[in-house]
Amino acid sequence: VLALPYRFYSLALSSLAHFEVSLDLVRRQPGDFRPYIAHLYISHSDHPCRRFQQSWSSMVQMTGAQRRQYRRMVEEAKTDWNARFRVAFEAILNLAAPNLRTLSVAGNCARVILYTLPKLEELAWVGPTLLPDLCDQRQPAHLAMPTGPPVTSTLPVLKRVHFIPGTSSEISPALRSLRVAANTLTHLRIS
Repeated sequence: VLALPYRFYSLALSSLAHFEVSLDLVRRQPGDFRPYIAHLYISHSDHPCRRFQQSWSSMVQMTGAQRRQYRRMVEEAKTDWNARFRVAFEAILNLAAPNLRTLSVAGNCARVILYTLPKLEELAWVGPTLLPDLCDQRQPAHLAMPTGPPVTSTLPVLKRVHFIPGTSSEISPALRSLRVAANTLTHLRIS
C-alpha cells in the first residue's frame, strides 16, 4: 500500500498488450485510486504492419487470389489493432494528463494537442506529427481551429520539444500548432 502512489510514476509502453495490461492493473487498484503518471514513453512495435511483412519473393509466389486474401487479412488486422490501440492510448493519456511532465512517443499514436496537459514540460516524438495543424481550416471539423475567441493553450507549461518528422512536409504544420498550443516553449529541436 505504501508504494501504491509511486507504482505508475514512470511508464514505458511498447505494445498494445502493455497498454491493455497497464489499464487492467489500474482498474484493479483499490477504491478511487488514480495513478500519478509523470513520465510516459509510448511506442507500438507490435503494429500489424510489422507482423505481416512479407518478402517480395514470397508475395510473387502467391496467386492473385492469395494476394488479395492476404491483403484483406492484413487490412482487417490493422483496422482492429488501430481501434484497440486508439482506445487504450486515449485511456492512458486521460489517466496521465493531470500530472504528466514528460511524454515521448515513437510513431503516430494520437493527436496529443487535443488533450489539456497542464504540467507537460517535455514532449518528444518520432514519426508523423502528433499535432493537428490548428491553423489549417481544411482539416476535419474536430481538428480545425475553432472560430471565436483565441484558444487557450492546451500545453501551458511546455518548454522543450524534440521532433523527428517522418517527412519534411510535417515540419510547418507542427510548428504552427506549437505556436498556438504551447506559448511557453523555450527549446525546439527538429532532427
